[in-house]
Amino acid sequence: MVTVVLPAELGIDPTGIGQVLGLKEMGDTKVSLAKEAAEHAAADAGPPGMLARPGAGTMFDSTDVIVPPGQERGIMLVMGKDASVSYVWSADRSGVNHDTHADSPTVSYHGYSKGTGVQSDSGIIAAAFDGQHGWTWHNSGPDSVVVSLRIIGQYDEMKRRP
Repeated sequence: MVTVVLPAELGIDPTGIGQVLGLKEMGDTKVSLAKEAAEHAAADAGPPGMLARPGAGTMFDSTDVIVPPGQERGIMLVMGKDASVSYVWSADRSGVNHDTHADSPTVSYHGYSKGTGVQSDSGIIAAAFDGQHGWTWHNSGPDSVVVSLRIIGQYDEMKRRP
């Protein structure tokens, strides 16, 4: 827990091994994203005593996606235009190919970012339109890969795509 969980989740690295393994940087990113999302949520809530505007609630989710060899899996968030989410994901084994994108009934594909052989990624998705925004991971390796995803922000629903 001290050598892996604290650096990877909270950016706390009492032994220094988290820095060597690259886990501290991942933890620092998670802490920074959570802080930024909390600041946005506080700004959306308005003055004390006021209710947040409809749809402005901040949600948090954490999920694991098992991607079998030679297959792809995805997570899509139903988001309104101008909503945003902060995210961080990591693969437990080898890197995966990823496509961060969106679609809707009127937009067949809107790309945010792509990568090949990527072990982890983090960032912000700012919805360009009402629709589904999220990630597809493709595993070209010989073993199943578990992708751990954490998100915080404004969205209405999370959907898994086989």
